[in-house]
Parts: sequence; C-alpha cells; structure tokens
Amino acid sequence: MKKLVLISVLFISYYFNYQAVAQDYWIHTNGPNGGIIGDIGINSKDELFSGGYWQSSGIYRSINDGVNWEKINNGFQNFEIYAIGIGKNDDIFLGTNQQGIFRSTDNGETWEKKDNGYNTAECWTITFNDSGEVFAGGGDWHGIYKSTDNGESWNWLTNLQSIVLSINKNGDIYSGSWNGLYKSTDDGATWNQLASGLPNIPIACIEFNSTGGIFVGTGYYSNGDGVYYSSDNGSNWTRIGLADTIVQSILIKDDYKIFAGTLDDGVLLSTDQGNSWNKMNNGLFDFNIYRLRRNSAGDLFIGSEANGGIYRSSNDGNLWEQIGLPSSVVQSIDSNNKEGYIFTATLSGVHRLNLNTNKWQNLGLGPEITCVTVKNDSILFAGSFRNGLYRSFDNGNTWEPTTITADSAIYIENIFVREDGAIIALTSNYPRISYDDGITWQIWNNGFNYSWVRGIAINPVGDLFISSSSKVYRSTDNGDSFQLLITLNDIENNGIAVNDQLGVFVTDIIGGTPGGGIYRSLDNGNSWQKVINLSANSIMVANDQSIYSSVYYEPYHSGILNSSDDGSTWLDISSGLDLEKTIISFTQDKLGYVYAGSYGGGLYRSRNPITEISKEYKDIISGLSLSQNYPNPFNPSTKISWQSPVGSWQTLKVYDILGKEVATLVNEEKPAGIFNVDFNASHLASGIYYYQLKVGGFIETKKMILLR
Repeated sequence: MKKLVLISVLFISYYFNYQAVAQDYWIHTNGPNGGIIGDIGINSKDELFSGGYWQSSGIYRSINDGVNWEKINNGFQNFEIYAIGIGKNDDIFLGTNQQGIFRSTDNGETWEKKDNGYNTAECWTITFNDSGEVFAGGGDWHGIYKSTDNGESWNWLTNLQSIVLSINKNGDIYSGSWNGLYKSTDDGATWNQLASGLPNIPIACIEFNSTGGIFVGTGYYSNGDGVYYSSDNGSNWTRIGLADTIVQSILIKDDYKIFAGTLDDGVLLSTDQGNSWNKMNNGLFDFNIYRLRRNSAGDLFIGSEANGGIYRSSNDGNLWEQIGLPSSVVQSIDSNNKEGYIFTATLSGVHRLNLNTNKWQNLGLGPEITCVTVKNDSILFAGSFRNGLYRSFDNGNTWEPTTITADSAIYIENIFVREDGAIIALTSNYPRISYDDGITWQIWNNGFNYSWVRGIAINPVGDLFISSSSKVYRSTDNGDSFQLLITLNDIENNGIAVNDQLGVFVTDIIGGTPGGGIYRSLDNGNSWQKVINLSANSIMVANDQSIYSSVYYEPYHSGILNSSDDGSTWLDISSGLDLEKTIISFTQDKLGYVYAGSYGGGLYRSRNPITEISKEYKDIISGLSLSQNYPNPFNPSTKISWQSPVGSWQTLKVYDILGKEVATLVNEEKPAGIFNVDFNASHLASGIYYYQLKVGGFIETKKMILLR
C-alpha cells in the first residue's frame, strides 16, 4: 500500500513516494571501524557489548569476538553511553549522558529506562557486589547511588563525584573521584578518603589482584602520576611506575601481568610489579586508551577515546587488530575498480574495504582524514585536517607526502581528479591544482572573496563549479577566473553535483536543521530554483543521471532522497539506514553500486546496482569468460579454463549439488590472461557439481558431472 506525503517547497509542490519494500535499499558494510568508545562489557558467554558518545552514540553487540557487530537500540535510541555494567545473571545496565540508566534482561534485544531515584544527570560507572546490589556514580556530577532491586529503584549514598567504582571480594567499595580515592566498608553508608601515599588527583581506574592487592591509575586528561599500589586494603600506597603519565584503565592478568591504558602512550605492560614497563602498541593507530577488558579465553580488548574504536589482541598485547565499532565518520569515499577496493576517509585514518574478501583494513594516516580520491585506478590521494595531502602508489599500503603538506596551515577539504589528470585540492587557503601528481601546485584565487573551498564538480563541457563559504562559483576557463552564481545560507557544507545536460545541483544545510534545501539550475548555473525545502548535505549524480541527496527531516532524523527527473520528484530510499546518523558522502563504483558514508554510522552500500555500468567496465565484463570444463562428464579429472582482461584477485571454487564447498582451486591475485587448472575429484562421489569463478564483481557458475 503506497502512502503519498505532500512536501511544500518554495517554488513547486512535489510528492515524496514512500512505499513498503521487501528488502532494505541499503545494507551496512560492517565498517569502517572506529568511534569514541565509552565502555566495553563482556557477558558470561563472552559476547561483547560496546557503546560510545558524540558521533559514536548507541549500543552494539558482537557474538563472535568482535568480527561482526549489530546495533541493538530497541528501546534505547542513539544515546551517549558512558558506562556498561553486566551482572552475574547477565542483565546489562547502560549509564548515559543526560538520559539516565537503561537495563536489558534479554541480552540487549530490548531496553527499559531504570533510573527511578537516580537524580544525577550522568552515569559514568556501574558495578555489582556479590549480593546482586548495583552501584552507580555520576562522574562530573555529584552522587553515588545503590539499587537493591536490580535497578527498579535507586537510593542516594553520598555526594562524591565518582569517576569509577569497584568492589573487592570482601565487599569493600572503592570510588575514584576527581580528588583522590574513597572507600566504604558498610555498603556505601559512610566513606573515607585513602590518602596515605596517594595524591589528591583524579583516580580513573581501580583493579584488584587475587591476593587483594589494589592498583589504581591516576589522572583524567590532566594531573596523571602513573600507577599506585596498595597491599593493605588501601591504607598505604606506593607508586609503581609511569610517573607523570595519565593512566585511564588497568587490567591485571595472571596476577603478574599489569596492563595500563594511557591517554597518550597507548598500552604499557609490566611483568615485574611495575618496576619496568614496555609499550605494547603494535597494530594500534591511536594511543588514547580509555578501556581495557578481557574475556574468559584471555583475549584482550581496548577501547579508544580518540576515534580509534575497539582493538583485540589474542597474544597478550603483542599485536592488536582493530575490530570495531562500525561507527566511523565517513567523510569521503572513492573506489579502485580495477583492484576491487573501496577507500574511505575517516577520523581514525584511511580505511580500505576489499570487495573480494569483504574485509576492512585501516591503512593509517590518522587522525582526522578528510578526503580520499583515486586517480586512474592507480594513485591514491588522502587529505587531512592538520597534516596536508599524501599519496600512495600501492593502494594505501605505503604513503608519501606531497609538497602541499609543507604548508601546515592548510586544511585539505576535498580532492578532485580532472579528466586531463590534473589534481585539484580544495583547501582552507584557496583551491590548488597540480599537473604532476602533487609534486608542484598552483593557487587559484581569481574571483574568490573567501578562501575556504569545499565542494567541486566539472560538467561534460569542462565548466568548473566550486562552493566557497556560502557561495557557488563557476569557471569556464579551467580555473583562471571564477564567476559568482548563487549565495546560500550555510557557510561550510554546500555539496555540488552536475549531470550530463548542463544541470547543476547544490545543497544548503543550515546547521543540520530543517530550513535549508536543494537548489537546481538547468542552464549551467545561470538561473536557480529551490526544489526541496529541507536541509540537505551531500549530493551526487549517478551514472544513470539520477540524483542522490541526504536530507534532514528534523533534528536527529535524516535520510536519502533519489530523483530520476532532475529533481522534480523525489523518492525516499532510506530503508536500511540508521536515520539518526546523517549521510555526508556518496560514491558509485563501476558495477553500479552506490556507497553512502554516514556521520558516526559507518558505510552503507545499495543492495543492488542501481545504474548502468560504464562502457569501460562493460568492455571488461564482456572480456571475462568461464569455459565449460573438458571432458564433461569426467572421471576423475577434468580441466577448467577461463580468461580475464584485467589483473585482480580471482577465486575458482567447486560446490556440490547442495551448495557445500568441496574444493578451492584458485584463490590468489592473477594478471590479465588465459588460465586453466586441473580438478581431480577422486575423493568425491558421482553426481552433479558446480564450479564458480569470481573476478572482482564478476561471478559466473557452470555445471559439470562426475560419472564413475
């Protein structure tokens, strides 16, 4: 049943066509990984729960050690998470910023708000005693609370500002505050400060070993003084290392391995009670470590507070692998169609998705990468907020700076490759162009009255369109001069796209609230018409000339609109998206798939190719072929041949009639050429089998018969 919703716009009234579809339009790519992690929780089945704040808000669950993550916000929404506590019965409690405390009794499937009596705006820490009582503290805000009925109601205990709460095996409660460590031996009724040898500075973390020894980490963004230890329940303290270091998390493993997560130095390990410390940062891309956790198998997990997300180590920190969360800010997207890669610019670096393996990899260059682009499926460029522009000749495995990097004052906003191969860098100090792949640069500033440049598009006749501040400019002489076309409301985020018929489309965002719009010109920018009266951000014209644009319906509710008639009518195609995470970037690969990057929700891909494949790629596809095996039927061996006009990762697999894989014949990078391989089926029973070739996005399957 279709539902038509009338949207009033400035010049014309159009219909948005909402309709129920059998499948979501968008699917998540399970990456790229990153995010600001508030906490990590692990239940009795070693399932992971994590959430963050700012753009990484919301709660995620992984049931396979962090390989995949699922957002489980039913009844919770995208609230900022500061604390996760999991009780003995695996009930999960979430402490939030300004939204109270939530509880799930069904492994995160549903959530209920449980903060009756909890009268503090924030919840930074949640812990449990052996009796099942729950304790929570408010961090910046005053108050420690206790619940004796599993969170149904809360009772105030003290006005302390608690950064962290922890309870030892005797039931003693320790609270780290902004001015030292406090202890209660009577279930929170009274508290005493522990100050003998321990300075009055923030205590961010508390851990116990098996003999009752207490380790605390000091500092919180400032005033750090390393790790302190007490062997007498906190009466006396000794610093055991890392002087002047902010220690945000501690984990004790096997009693003698002390791991410390720090603000600036990553993870450090001591195996001699703090006498010496070694950095354990192999595989880390940032060194602000906020949480350290371990599961029953001994795997270690760390959470970053600097957009690095979650890392896992299965060898005591000797090597870390970035595994989550799939909540990065994807500021820019591009593809290498020859190699089958998607590249994204995120706040934690450049990430690469291998379309053949469906695996993400962080390529470094973080933090705060603003843009990526690929030239001729060979050279990868990446721009940053603070560190200039870099290039790579091996798909991001190694990087080198361009000469524009020497100007440290430049913010690289966007990179564009012109048809003649010239590289255009949009910066905070005027556009710049390079004709030698970034070795030398020329500045464009003729006709601009504002230096900050963000959006760029070039139409089929070579006219150049650029957004700078709230203004849109056109150049008809390859950038030698620019003419002002239109002035909009937003000063930063105007997106620009052009079609093949001299149509120009510009977005106006007005701070992410309703009231902006989408503007179009059907005469190459000479006259303009507002066609959508909603704030809009990123915009793209696809290969079939349809338009994709992100919009805000209201604060914290965004979506994607599509138009196939130059913006006269629009279809909402937001199904499958997290509607609270705004789409801020688009790209399209040559197989026709559209990719949408979100602000804090990772990368989405259209479920199906939605445009015509380019002629270049049609030629490639037409040159790909898989031959019938010979002989067929066969016993027990046969030869399989195929040809590929491009070098790429190729797989050739054999399946039985039920779809079970029985052999992998090829799984490797191959150059362009004609290939064959022998398949010996002496170990298989007679019957029908299928062999399938995959080359990039190309897949072909044929049948063969084993007849004994």
